[in-house]
Amino acid sequence: YNQESFLPKLGDALVRIISGIPHGGVLVFLPSYAVLRKCERTWNPNSFRQNRRGWWSKNDETDDGNSVWDRLTAMKHKVIVEPTGSQDEFEEKKQEYMDSVKTNG
Repeated sequence: YNQESFLPKLGDALVRIISGIPHGGVLVFLPSYAVLRKCERTWNPNSFRQNRRGWWSKNDETDDGNSVWDRLTAMKHKVIVEPTGSQDEFEEKKQEYMDSVKTNG
């Protein structure tokens, strides 16, 4: 995961694979939360930044619509990232995922 080109290529591969799954949601499992956060930063570079407390916050920079994140969102309507906080936060995201699959097919 340390080579600069690895995560963008992984994201592009996921986009190609997921484009072949027209209905339903997709779960992607990564080996650690650290890798998950690296992917999130790499695939959505203009929408999120990490502040000093480790929380993700919205950034005001614009995006060209061609990031891995944008392409995934265009195909599946939503990208939901597992939180690293409490069980309640996890349950909220799980419900958000299930609702999105029901709504968007």
